[in-house]
Amino acid sequence: MARVLFDTNYLIAHWKRFPASLERTEETMRHWARKLIEQHAAEYVCTPVLIEMYAGTVDSKDLALHKAYLAEFRAIDDQNIPPVVWREALRISKRINPNRSTKRRHFADCLIKAIADHFRYEVLTNDQEMRRFK
Repeated sequence: MARVLFDTNYLIAHWKRFPASLERTEETMRHWARKLIEQHAAEYVCTPVLIEMYAGTVDSKDLALHKAYLAEFRAIDDQNIPPVVWREALRISKRINPNRSTKRRHFADCLIKAIADHFRYEVLTNDQEMRRFK
Protein backbone atom coordinates (compact mmCIF):
# COMPACT_ATOMS: atom_id res chain seq x y z
CA MET A 1 0.00 0.00 0.00
CA ALA A 2 1.12 3.54 -0.76
CA ARG A 3 2.10 5.86 2.07
CA VAL A 4 -0.87 8.11 1.44
CA LEU A 5 -3.35 9.37 4.01
CA PHE A 6 -6.79 10.49 2.84
CA ASP A 7 -7.90 13.92 4.05
CA THR A 8 -11.52 14.45 5.10
CA ASN A 9 -12.37 16.61 2.11
CA TYR A 10 -11.09 13.92 -0.24
CA LEU A 11 -13.31 11.29 1.40
CA ILE A 12 -16.31 13.64 1.40
CA ALA A 13 -15.84 14.31 -2.33
CA HIS A 14 -15.66 10.56 -2.95
CA TRP A 15 -18.73 9.96 -0.76
CA LYS A 16 -20.70 12.51 -2.78
CA ARG A 17 -19.76 10.81 -6.07
CA PHE A 18 -21.60 7.64 -5.03
CA PRO A 19 -23.83 6.71 -8.00
CA ALA A 20 -27.38 8.03 -7.60
CA SER A 21 -28.61 4.92 -9.38
CA LEU A 22 -27.52 2.73 -6.45
CA GLU A 23 -29.03 2.47 -2.99
CA ARG A 24 -26.77 3.45 -0.12
CA THR A 25 -26.53 0.41 2.13
CA GLU A 26 -23.76 -0.61 4.50
CA GLU A 27 -22.56 -3.16 1.93
CA THR A 28 -22.57 -0.72 -1.00
CA MET A 29 -20.73 1.88 1.08
CA ARG A 30 -18.07 -0.67 2.09
CA HIS A 31 -17.69 -1.54 -1.58
CA TRP A 32 -17.50 2.16 -2.51
CA ALA A 33 -14.70 2.69 0.03
CA ARG A 34 -12.80 -0.34 -1.28
CA LYS A 35 -12.97 1.12 -4.80
CA LEU A 36 -11.22 4.27 -3.56
CA ILE A 37 -8.65 2.21 -1.69
CA GLU A 38 -7.92 0.12 -4.79
CA GLN A 39 -7.77 3.19 -7.03
CA HIS A 40 -5.04 4.79 -4.90
CA ALA A 41 -3.47 1.63 -3.46
CA ALA A 42 -3.87 3.35 -0.09
CA GLU A 43 -6.09 2.65 2.90
CA TYR A 44 -5.02 5.15 5.54
CA VAL A 45 -6.72 7.94 7.45
CA CYS A 46 -6.08 9.36 10.91
CA THR A 47 -8.30 9.93 13.94
CA PRO A 48 -9.13 13.60 13.14
CA VAL A 49 -10.39 12.49 9.71
CA LEU A 50 -12.63 9.90 11.35
CA ILE A 51 -13.95 12.50 13.79
CA GLU A 52 -14.71 14.97 11.01
CA MET A 53 -16.49 12.31 8.96
CA TYR A 54 -18.60 11.08 11.88
CA ALA A 55 -19.38 14.65 12.94
CA GLY A 56 -20.98 15.23 9.55
CA THR A 57 -23.63 12.54 10.02
CA VAL A 58 -27.26 13.59 10.36
CA ASP A 59 -29.11 10.55 11.75
CA SER A 60 -28.60 6.95 12.87
CA LYS A 61 -28.88 5.52 9.34
CA ASP A 62 -26.31 8.01 8.04
CA LEU A 63 -24.02 7.14 10.96
CA ALA A 64 -24.31 3.42 10.15
CA LEU A 65 -23.42 4.11 6.50
CA HIS A 66 -20.41 6.20 7.54
CA LYS A 67 -19.27 3.48 9.96
CA ALA A 68 -19.44 0.89 7.17
CA TYR A 69 -17.56 3.15 4.75
CA LEU A 70 -14.87 4.15 7.24
CA ALA A 71 -14.37 0.60 8.52
CA GLU A 72 -12.49 -0.13 5.30
CA PHE A 73 -9.76 2.39 6.18
CA ARG A 74 -6.95 2.07 8.72
CA ALA A 75 -6.09 4.88 11.14
CA ILE A 76 -2.31 5.31 11.15
CA ASP A 77 -2.33 6.90 14.61
CA ASP A 78 -4.47 4.18 16.23
CA GLN A 79 -6.29 6.94 18.19
CA ASN A 80 -3.03 7.74 19.97
CA ILE A 81 -1.58 11.10 19.01
CA PRO A 82 1.90 11.57 20.54
CA PRO A 83 2.83 14.89 22.22
CA VAL A 84 5.38 15.60 19.49
CA VAL A 85 2.54 15.61 16.94
CA TRP A 86 0.51 18.07 19.01
CA ARG A 87 3.56 20.36 19.16
CA GLU A 88 4.00 20.13 15.38
CA ALA A 89 0.30 20.91 14.81
CA LEU A 90 0.71 23.97 17.05
CA ARG A 91 3.79 25.03 15.07
CA ILE A 92 1.90 24.65 11.78
CA SER A 93 -0.99 26.69 13.16
CA LYS A 94 1.35 29.60 13.99
CA ARG A 95 2.88 29.78 10.55
CA ILE A 96 2.38 33.21 9.03
CA ASN A 97 1.47 33.10 5.37
CA PRO A 98 2.85 36.05 3.39
CA ASN A 99 0.07 35.54 0.83
CA ARG A 100 -2.82 37.14 2.71
CA SER A 101 -5.36 36.08 0.10
CA THR A 102 -5.32 32.45 1.20
CA LYS A 103 -7.77 31.06 3.72
CA ARG A 104 -7.10 30.55 7.40
CA ARG A 105 -5.80 27.25 8.70
CA HIS A 106 -8.19 24.97 10.57
CA PHE A 107 -7.44 22.98 13.70
CA ALA A 108 -8.09 19.56 12.14
CA ASP A 109 -6.02 20.36 9.04
CA CYS A 110 -3.01 21.31 11.18
CA LEU A 111 -3.37 18.10 13.18
CA ILE A 112 -3.90 15.90 10.09
CA LYS A 113 -0.78 17.35 8.45
CA ALA A 114 1.27 16.90 11.63
CA ILE A 115 0.15 13.27 11.98
CA ALA A 116 0.91 12.54 8.33
CA ASP A 117 4.37 14.10 8.62
CA HIS A 118 5.12 12.24 11.85
CA PHE A 119 4.30 8.88 10.27
CA ARG A 120 5.85 9.93 6.93
CA TYR A 121 2.68 9.85 4.88
CA GLU A 122 1.58 12.15 2.08
CA VAL A 123 -1.84 13.77 2.56
CA LEU A 124 -4.20 13.24 -0.36
CA THR A 125 -6.34 16.37 -0.20
CA ASN A 126 -8.35 18.71 -2.37
CA ASP A 127 -7.39 21.60 -0.08
CA GLN A 128 -4.88 23.80 -1.90
CA GLU A 129 -3.97 25.67 1.30
CA MET A 130 -3.20 22.45 3.20
CA ARG A 131 -0.80 21.43 0.42
CA ARG A 132 1.24 24.54 1.28
CA PHE A 133 1.65 23.65 4.98
CA LYS A 134 5.31 23.46 5.91
